[in-house]
Amino acid sequence: MNNLLAFEDRQTIRREYRRRRLLVGLSLAVALIASAVVLLAAIYGTAAIKLSVQGGISASGASLEAEEQTSLKESSDAVQRALAAFKNLEEFEPSLLFKEIIDSKPEGISLASFSYTEVSSDQRVVVIEGIAATRKSLIAFIDTLEANPKFASVVSPLSNVIKDVDAPFSITLSLAKTKKP
Repeated sequence: MNNLLAFEDRQTIRREYRRRRLLVGLSLAVALIASAVVLLAAIYGTAAIKLSVQGGISASGASLEAEEQTSLKESSDAVQRALAAFKNLEEFEPSLLFKEIIDSKPEGISLASFSYTEVSSDQRVVVIEGIAATRKSLIAFIDTLEANPKFASVVSPLSNVIKDVDAPFSITLSLAKTKKP
């Protein structure tokens, strides 16, 4: 392709192109410097606020009277005793029970939801909902749950076994009072 412009015009266009490129480069540099200054100011301001808050906290801690410090120490000791008492209790974790139920389900059972309710301190109820591929797989799952000593009762309504395939079900499990999972 041939350039039909005169030599002087081509030089003028090149000069203008270089000038505009320089102008864009300088504009970007100024914008970069301005954003760096704004970010540094924000970081400095955050650090200054953090230092002033820490100074205020340490100053207020130093101004507590001996009476308030004693009261605070007693409260702290009471909380520590209560936490120690809770640690001594045997803890029940529903998630471990749900995992055990999931691991015991036969093939053809899809579990959709679990619901755990603590009716009283010694009565816990779990409701399982899902879909059974076949009636036979649902009955096998119910038998497995009934064989588990952790469950005092397994309640499966008759409506669970009406459909032979793709049967939605809901099973209610009452946990045994003597054995905790």
